[in-house]
Amino acid sequence: TGKRLTVDHEAIPGFMGAMTMSYPVRGEHGLEGLAAGDQVTAKVESSEASYWLVEVAVVSHGGVPAG
Repeated sequence: TGKRLTVDHEAIPGFMGAMTMSYPVRGEHGLEGLAAGDQVTAKVESSEASYWLVEVAVVSHGGVPAG
């Protein structure tokens, strides 16, 4: 669908170190309501050729807890 999310993330043990990078997002939900500075959680899925995020959930909007 062309949806992407740039994330400044912590290390993902056994997969990659901490860095800032753009990820494709898959799934029905994912980027709705997101803004720069929001904190999210997500799962990284991968194949031999690529990687993507699923189950993106907002934890806070600009430092204010979501809810």
